[in-house]
Amino acid sequence: MIKKTKTIPIYGGKWIIGFYSKDEIKKVSDMYNLRQLSEYTAVCFEEKEKYYTLFQIDKITPGIIAHEAKHLVNAIYINHNIELDRHNDEPEAYLLTWLVNRIHENLK
Repeated sequence: MIKKTKTIPIYGGKWIIGFYSKDEIKKVSDMYNLRQLSEYTAVCFEEKEKYYTLFQIDKITPGIIAHEAKHLVNAIYINHNIELDRHNDEPEAYLLTWLVNRIHENLK
């Protein structure tokens, strides 16, 4: 598995982006105690004050990246007691953009 660690701007916290192959599912599943990892193409979770987004490299799509990034935005907002504002979603959109861009950069 290839992992990259990023510091999330403004909100703080460490974020681990991981890319694993189909052959590594068992190893990654055991490493993070993700019992149903083989049923998913990607997961987003928190552990020990860190955020994780893990992708099965051979099944990743732009939609899956957006999907997992949105989960991460929600987790960050929950941890900072920030309410999503449907009338002023610029802060949320900027964070989502930053996350998606970092995933794409590391996917290369």
